Amino acid sequence: YRRQRQMCKETVVVDDLALPFGTLRLKGKGSDAGHNGLKHIAAILGTQNYARLRFGIGNDFPRGGQVDYVLGHFTDEDWKTMDERLEMAGEIIKSFCLAGIDITMNQFNKNNGLAPPKKNKDDNEWLAINDNVN
Repeated sequence: YRRQRQMCKETVVVDDLALPFGTLRLKGKGSDAGHNGLKHIAAILGTQNYARLRFGIGNDFPRGGQVDYVLGHFTDEDWKTMDERLEMAGEIIKSFCLAGIDITMNQFNKNNGLAPPKKNKDDNEWLAINDNVN
């Protein structure tokens, strides 16, 4: 049997070849877009209506090399920004849990997965974060 789930409170973090390395995108629902992991999750849940945070891993692999690329190692260049990207993914997930999908998508997706502006407590002015993926 399947228990009813509150799908709005669940999210899946998934690698995505279609996004450049480090790009983060949150979606509230959607197709599996050929991703085997998402196909499996949809089959288990019986729906595609669940949130997913897509973590771009790029697509710098030769023809037919997709499996080795996905299961392989990150480059030295990728590792230079990995900690920052993982931290930002955590911030997106935290925002999703506390503020909901719509607010989180509006804040993070339009900034290429970078942090939204932070408010300076001293002067009440908005400060932009100068994070760069590259």
